[in-house]
Amino acid sequence: MQPRQPTHWRFSCASPGGPRERGPTERTRPAERTPRTRRPGHRHGDSGVSGPLRIERIRVTDFRGVREREVRFAEAGVTVVEGPNETGKSSLADALDMLLDFRDASRHRDVLAAQPVGTDAGPMVEADLRAGPWRFTYRKRWIRDRATTLVVREPRAEQHVGDAAHDRVHAILAEQADLGLWRALRLMQGEKVAPAHVEAAGSLGAALERAAGGSDPSDGAGLFERARAESEIYWTATGRARDPLTAGETAVAAAERTVADLRSSIAAVDADADALARASAELAGMREAIAAQEAAVHEREARAAEVDRLAAAAQVHKAAFDAATARSAEVAAIARRREELTTALADATQRRDALSVADAAARDRMVELDAALGSASRALADARGARLSAAALVTRRRAERDLLRDRGDLGSALEQKARLDRQAEEGRAAQAAADANPVTDEVLRRVEDAARRLELARARLDAGAGELRIAAIAPVTPVVDGAPVHLAPGEEAVRPIGEGIAVEIPGVARIVARPGGSVAALRAEIADADSALATGLAAAGSVDVAEARARAADRLRNEEAARRAREAATAILAGERPLALEQRIATLRARVEEAESSLGGDGAVPGLGVPGLAAQADTVRAAADLEAAETADRAAAADLAVAEEAERAARAAADAERAAGQERRVELGVAAARAREAEAALAAERATLPDDQLALRSASAEAEVRDAAAARAAADVALAEANPDQARALAENARRTLETIHARRQQLVVDQARLSGSLARSGEDGLGERLEEAEAAAERARDDLARLRRRADAARLLHDTLRRHRDAARRRYVLPLTERLESLGRIVFGPDVAVDVSDELAVSSLTRGGRTIAWDQLSVGTREQLGVLVRVACAEIVAPDGGVPVMLDDALGWSDPERLEAMGAVLARAGASTQVIVLTCFPDRYVHVGGATVVRLG
Repeated sequence: MQPRQPTHWRFSCASPGGPRERGPTERTRPAERTPRTRRPGHRHGDSGVSGPLRIERIRVTDFRGVREREVRFAEAGVTVVEGPNETGKSSLADALDMLLDFRDASRHRDVLAAQPVGTDAGPMVEADLRAGPWRFTYRKRWIRDRATTLVVREPRAEQHVGDAAHDRVHAILAEQADLGLWRALRLMQGEKVAPAHVEAAGSLGAALERAAGGSDPSDGAGLFERARAESEIYWTATGRARDPLTAGETAVAAAERTVADLRSSIAAVDADADALARASAELAGMREAIAAQEAAVHEREARAAEVDRLAAAAQVHKAAFDAATARSAEVAAIARRREELTTALADATQRRDALSVADAAARDRMVELDAALGSASRALADARGARLSAAALVTRRRAERDLLRDRGDLGSALEQKARLDRQAEEGRAAQAAADANPVTDEVLRRVEDAARRLELARARLDAGAGELRIAAIAPVTPVVDGAPVHLAPGEEAVRPIGEGIAVEIPGVARIVARPGGSVAALRAEIADADSALATGLAAAGSVDVAEARARAADRLRNEEAARRAREAATAILAGERPLALEQRIATLRARVEEAESSLGGDGAVPGLGVPGLAAQADTVRAAADLEAAETADRAAAADLAVAEEAERAARAAADAERAAGQERRVELGVAAARAREAEAALAAERATLPDDQLALRSASAEAEVRDAAAARAAADVALAEANPDQARALAENARRTLETIHARRQQLVVDQARLSGSLARSGEDGLGERLEEAEAAAERARDDLARLRRRADAARLLHDTLRRHRDAARRRYVLPLTERLESLGRIVFGPDVAVDVSDELAVSSLTRGGRTIAWDQLSVGTREQLGVLVRVACAEIVAPDGGVPVMLDDALGWSDPERLEAMGAVLARAGASTQVIVLTCFPDRYVHVGGATVVRLG
């Protein structure tokens, strides 16, 4: 059996009525769950119980993936609920939690998660519970058709519905059951393997204290709780301060900040007075600076105006130069156009004359090429005719060859089908014989199992029925079952008891001996096995086991023969399906018939019209004829290719010459048109402006450009010597400097007014008096904080003192818990086992054979087993007070077979005093739990 993944455990026997530390994997109980409270004046529920808590039955409907499931638990002893995954085992514990914790109107995520996916039904949970003297049935439905009902049967009848039923159940459980211990003793699937530890509270604490010979641990608990509550007002569990200490410290810090702020304000007033004096002195010296800067601005702006005049003159000369340049460019363009027209006229005339000569020569070449093309076309037609004749002969010879080949394939296929039909007939006969024989392996197995059961039961009866021995001391003749038996002194008569025996000593006594209950059970088992054997033999159609075995062997031989026939048929088909073989035969027959029909009229085809396979000589001759035809066809194809190539070359030469002639004639027309256009354009230009006037206008434009360029250069030199960038920059900077001086003066005036107003307001605020008041308030806050710290230190001292005394008392609980754990541990680990339990009641190590191993170094299987042992020990300790159930969900997944047997004995022992519920999908783990009630889920 493969070990499963380690179970994750959470185990803490703390009472839900008092504070406890929560493990890292625990969930905080939702606010909407009904809180668990301790009733004043009672030690039931969380501190003691008056009767047992037992789960008698639970039924779930539409709960997660479970449509409906009901399980009844043995009220005492061990109940093993076994079944595969997804049958709802783990859901039973979750359903019971939901029944007890959530009202029917709850929309908590756990409630919503219980609704089956894809249905509109509301989950329902119903349970029969016993808590002390109370027996009741409690039922809830959530989400859809919400309802809560409670029917109390003992000690008196009650009926409640809705929230009243919910509250009544919690009142009963708070008074009668230690729910905190019950939840702690559960070991649920998926919880971490952590060090097993308990907390001495509730019914467990009371039982441990009594076992240690002390008083109830709840004595003095109220004082400790009040001291802890008082300490927690000031300190956290880690010793850090909390409100009101932090509030007092905050108040002191705030008062000290107020004092510091006021002192800073007074220092700021002194700084403002100094700043006002500096601003007044600077303002008095501003007038002379403004006058000097205004004179500098006037001088810089005059120089900038002169620069602007020189820049304007330079722009005028640049415009004159640009105009002269444009006129010169216009005259130059006219001259270039005149030259281009003259050149174009000469080129067009030359091109036209050359194309006329070439066209005349091309016409003569075209006549010769047309004659060559006609000759090549006639030769191509002859070659095509020869090629068609050769191809037709090849087609016929190929058809003749294919016909002979198809005839051979058809004969082979028909022979294959005949062999296949023979094998199929043999296989059907063998299979029919096997099917007619009713003795299958399953029927024979039932007959043999029944025979073995009958033989075993009879042997056990012979061994366990007993016998009656009659030993004679004096001569005696007892009557045994109506028959006298003469015995001399020292003789002995032995008779089996069987179903019963009667012995009568006449005149003295009558003795009747009957078998015990085990013999009766064995006889019932014999009768059951005999009936099963008769039923099996009837099903086998046999009179005894030997005949059934012989008929089973016959069936096996027939099945083997049918199998061999199927294998032979498969080999004949060689991977082909029977239907494909039939189709292949039909196709071949059709092809043969079609070929014979098309070729049968020609006597040259060998073997036509003759049924059966063609002769080998016919096949060879057909192949030779096909090869000769194909050779002739290839020669005709080569001749055709040569003729086609010659015809293509002649046609291409003629087409090329024809296209070239057409292009030349087009070019000739274009060249003539261009010559005419160039001659007309040149004549028009000269009519508008003769060549001699164009030369005079070009010389005048060049002279005008030279004069304008000289004037522009002189103006640019004058502007550059004036340094226009410097003049403009200095003028702009002088204006901005003046603006800056004016802005500074205005800012000084504003600062002077602001500082004067601020000093006046500061004088009215009374900063000195306010500083004295703030210093007094800070001193009072420091005194209040000191008093609060003294009270907090006193509360912590009292709490620590009481906790030390409580811890000393808790150390007394170690011995009874350790003794109970070691008593259970000897069953699992052997006689030399010792368990170390710390003052915090945590199992910290295990000692075997003098070797101590810390908890973290123990194997996962051993930690699992210790976790179960701690739960069983707690359950046994509180059992005299009624106790609570122990629930295990798929535990012991890492235990070997020997440990599983020992743990079965532990659980069986626990079942003697408490209710144990085991949920598992591995039934073999709990086969050694003696006397267990097994509930199997489908």
